[in-house]
Amino acid sequence: MINLKDYLKNTMGAWKSPFLPSYYFAKTINDFLENLDEIKSTKTLLPPGVFLYGSVVISFKPSLIYHELEILKGRMSDLSNSFVFDYDYSFLKLQEKKPLKDGDRIYDLMVIYSPKDAEISVVDYDLQGPIAPEKSSVELEEKLKLGFNFS
Repeated sequence: MINLKDYLKNTMGAWKSPFLPSYYFAKTINDFLENLDEIKSTKTLLPPGVFLYGSVVISFKPSLIYHELEILKGRMSDLSNSFVFDYDYSFLKLQEKKPLKDGDRIYDLMVIYSPKDAEISVVDYDLQGPIAPEKSSVELEEKLKLGFNFS
């Protein structure tokens, strides 16, 4: 798992890091679960990080599969492992905008994990994956034929 706050501290400058929440990138669910003990939760009392005090943001780039388990419980899985989460207010509001059905594939999942309570809250995901390179180049050629200017 990659600590993105440390990476951003080195690239954006150390003076901005006290404002940032702890942010990690997990390659797989198994990567996340194996590294739970290495996660450093957000300890800043400055905005915007203060809103995630005691928690961390975890981003998953590979696609995952959503499974509806029971009333107000769901599971996210990939080829390596899975985790169960409770439906909370943020997930229910997200469901209104981006409804999920059992077995749907999702992309770019973002969760907030609270190490103290071992709770996972789903806060964002995409329903469509990245556009295939050949498709995006065809779309670009079509736009250029129509006279769109990208400069």
